[in-house]
Amino acid sequence: MYPLDFRNATAFILKPVDTLVLAGDSTQLNCIFDVAPVFKAWYRGNRLIALGEDIEDPYTGHYEIVGEGNVYNLRIHNTASDDGGEYECTDILNRSRTAMAFLYVIIDSRTKCSVKNDSTVITGADVSFNCKIELDDNAPGDLVWYSNGNEVSRTSGNVNVWNTTLYEDDNGAVFSCQLEHNTLPPPKWSELACEETIVMDVQYPPDIEITDKIGSTLVETTVEGDSYFAHCKVDANPVDNLNVQWQYGHITVHDGALLELQNVNRNQGGL
Repeated sequence: MYPLDFRNATAFILKPVDTLVLAGDSTQLNCIFDVAPVFKAWYRGNRLIALGEDIEDPYTGHYEIVGEGNVYNLRIHNTASDDGGEYECTDILNRSRTAMAFLYVIIDSRTKCSVKNDSTVITGADVSFNCKIELDDNAPGDLVWYSNGNEVSRTSGNVNVWNTTLYEDDNGAVFSCQLEHNTLPPPKWSELACEETIVMDVQYPPDIEITDKIGSTLVETTVEGDSYFAHCKVDANPVDNLNVQWQYGHITVHDGALLELQNVNRNQGGL
């Protein structure tokens, strides 16, 4: 039976991962060894941050060790741009027991959103939405497009170009894009969304529906001498200068959406 040689242990229960943080916020890099090292440390680049539980510059309160024994997490408070870079959790006596992760500090927190050409289109038009954020190409995270709060496109990286076709049901739809990653608390995702959402104006020709005057299914027969009502409902975009006319044969008999005929006689039958 040989004694355990912890210097040759290589596994981590949990390694730090590449992490996103908004400038000014706090974040934590998690590191759990399989077996607690005799001497452990955190580095940022070549700079020693912590040796064991001792912070190299404890008076600023910028860094904090969270955990004990084999749990050796590094918490960083009030992050700034110069906190970005590679971090290393390591066993001083056995540097093969080293785990590294990159911290990306987001300075310009808003994504830039645009739609190619114009936000006014004709139904059936192909449209290209562009979303980007000022972030390193290697940074983790997804740029996600939403339409009226529903996810429609997700792409890893700092650019998401989403091509789609819009129809009349998309008229007035609100489009927005935001950066998402599991190292950012979900409430922060909306802080990374477009500063201004995109509202699409999808134009389409008139769609006509004829009902009775209260919007129910039209009864197409009536008794001679009674009154007859019909309502012409028009759905169109745009609606400016929309003129509704009723015609009997080729003769205009009424202007306006609501048609009212008093004391109907048999000669008024037909279309």
